[in-house]
Amino acid sequence: MNNPVVDRELMTTFRSPRSIILMLAPAFVTSLLVVLQWPTDAVVSESGRRAQEVFSIFGYGLGALVCLLTPVTPAVSIVRERLKGTLNLLFHTPLGRITIYVGKLVGAVALFILSLMMTLPAAGACYAMGGMTMTGDLIPLYLVLIVAGIQISALALAVSSYNKNIDSAVRTSYALTLLLVVGALGPYQILQGSENRLLAIGADWLRHLSPLPALSEVLGHGDVAGQGIVSHANSVWRYLIVAGLSTLAFAALTIRRLSVSIFDESRDSGVMTDDLELSQRMSRRVFFLVDPQKRSAGIADWSNPVLAKEFRSRKFGRATWMLRLIAVCAVASIALTYFAATGVEDWSVEMIGGLLVILQMALIVLLAPGMSAGLLAGEIESGGWTMLRITPQSSMAIVIGKLLSVSWTMGMILLATLPGYLVMIYVKPILQQQILLVIGSLVLSSIFTVVVSAAIGSFFRKSTPATLTSYCILTAVTALPILIWLGRDAPFGFRTVETALIINPMSSALSLMETRGFEPYAIVPWNWYFLIAGCVIGLIIFWRRVEQCQKPD
Repeated sequence: MNNPVVDRELMTTFRSPRSIILMLAPAFVTSLLVVLQWPTDAVVSESGRRAQEVFSIFGYGLGALVCLLTPVTPAVSIVRERLKGTLNLLFHTPLGRITIYVGKLVGAVALFILSLMMTLPAAGACYAMGGMTMTGDLIPLYLVLIVAGIQISALALAVSSYNKNIDSAVRTSYALTLLLVVGALGPYQILQGSENRLLAIGADWLRHLSPLPALSEVLGHGDVAGQGIVSHANSVWRYLIVAGLSTLAFAALTIRRLSVSIFDESRDSGVMTDDLELSQRMSRRVFFLVDPQKRSAGIADWSNPVLAKEFRSRKFGRATWMLRLIAVCAVASIALTYFAATGVEDWSVEMIGGLLVILQMALIVLLAPGMSAGLLAGEIESGGWTMLRITPQSSMAIVIGKLLSVSWTMGMILLATLPGYLVMIYVKPILQQQILLVIGSLVLSSIFTVVVSAAIGSFFRKSTPATLTSYCILTAVTALPILIWLGRDAPFGFRTVETALIINPMSSALSLMETRGFEPYAIVPWNWYFLIAGCVIGLIIFWRRVEQCQKPD
């Protein structure tokens, strides 16, 4: 049956230059991974071990690209229609809710399927090396990736139906994708082997919300996040069942929202002045007697009005949101330290510290691009830049004010995770100096992420492409060296892995924490030099872009 929404979505998607990038990026990256690991000698391995190594890197790289690129299109699909005013027109057509949803989902999945098809030549090169079968390796791999793409697209569509602006939809989609792919593994990591059999079984099924267990089984690496004897097989079938159910749940949430009631908003009517208590009315009268100009004497000369403006106009700048972020991060760090220390007896303090570092870097990479990439592009898009550049503020004052507004929030998040490190120092006091160096590395990584995101976003005039580009670049800088590290010794050599880890923002913290697998590499202080150089270059680029935008049109 012909679906006009599908035709419209496909036409809109494939007309955009962004779709070409999304289709070619997986093909380029996967082909590069295969070429870098292609055998250079004429000796053929009968065991197929080298072919399996190349196939593993190819599979994990393709899985990372699926998780990175899939949420982009569905996350903006519904909210963009809402902002343009065409969503209300769509609801008044004879099309039903399910038809509209299927059209949106197919339009998002079609681009993803074409991107996977572009990687078939690289997959054929892996198959030509031998050591694998079509039905046992390649078909299960692509089946898992297609189901993962549909699952993430359904999740992003649900997020898009509940958000009112594009930036928030993109940030929330990436946050929930990270929670779905990585966070779902946490309870099983802690509760496996627990005496409470019901909790262990529930955590086992919960981890199959993530495609990682199925992907790991297809690539021949057994039970991901498991310890000791492998507990289960058939992770692929478990994932297909759980992913199918979760996709139906996401679809039900979205279809429920696809009606004119999506525009209904309950607003607080507020309180009239005459309805306030007598003490509140008296205090308001006293404040209104004071001339606002008389209060300017209490404002210090070094105060940055751009910083105050960012805090008052940005959602994450308000004290309520900052307190929520701090509370969530503090509870997460303490809970991770407690459950890991009490639930798994053979975990060392260094391993728990490595998990805290990964948690912090995940928060930094997730939040920093969303807040700093649109510092300049968001002002230009909203029209606020026209008013800002006629103020007497210099370009450097604007740069400092905007960067400090994001750095303050990121600093609060880092401080909120300190209780976990305090517990580690209490358990093993000899690690105090080591943990201080780790915290310093994380602070430097946070500054690097904020400044580089702002520099990348300054080249755009709209916040959405600025945010997406920052997410892609920073995720690639963080994830690709880890993929190379996973292939250490075979096929990547020691020097290649060490060079790749130098550009990873979290590698120095993991090395200082002596996390397993990072000890032999001399990452410090070269990683610090790279981060400092990136901060300086990013700051200069952002400052120059602000200066250029301040000039008359």
